[in-house]
Amino acid sequence: MSTDDKRKYAQQLSGVILNTARSLFEEHGVDAVSMHQVAKSAGIGQGTLYRRYANKGDLCLDLMKDRFRHLSEDWNTYLKQNADTPAVKRLRYLMRSLIHFVEKDADWIATIQSSTACSPDRLNFFETPPYVYMFTTICTLFEEAANMGEMAPVQAPFVTHMLISCLSPVVHLHLRQVHGYTTEQIADYFSMYFIDPLFKRTS
Repeated sequence: MSTDDKRKYAQQLSGVILNTARSLFEEHGVDAVSMHQVAKSAGIGQGTLYRRYANKGDLCLDLMKDRFRHLSEDWNTYLKQNADTPAVKRLRYLMRSLIHFVEKDADWIATIQSSTACSPDRLNFFETPPYVYMFTTICTLFEEAANMGEMAPVQAPFVTHMLISCLSPVVHLHLRQVHGYTTEQIADYFSMYFIDPLFKRTS
């Protein structure tokens, strides 16, 4: 088999695995599906599956690439079109869109987080491209706001990590399912209590 044929076969196999996993996850939920089920339904051996994906978190991360890409494209477009808008308004927009993103894919994101946390020898969640992009974008806005005098100087990296961590899918689902908050309420309260106070100038 030529190199091109091997590459084509690998791409086709990955497509079969991902399509199978997506169907199973959407039908039964991520937690209810095992790697064994994915391999069996895809018609491949478990060894073949594990050589490509170490766990369900890896599968979810690969499945969500397009969704992460759409999120980053939306952020980039918004920030480009609103470069002169006060930083606080841009931050509100980014965090609201992130909350809606978490709402849509909470189970999958939670699986990615837990899988990377349990695999110290692998890329951890905070080093994944989606997290690095979100962190860098939000942190840059805080630094810009401080430099422009829109807010008092802050430890931008610390604040950014803490804000994103507050949007953990586990916390989000708890607020939605146990306390009955709507996604819009979560977004409104998040801005009200975690973003806006940072921009209130003290006398």
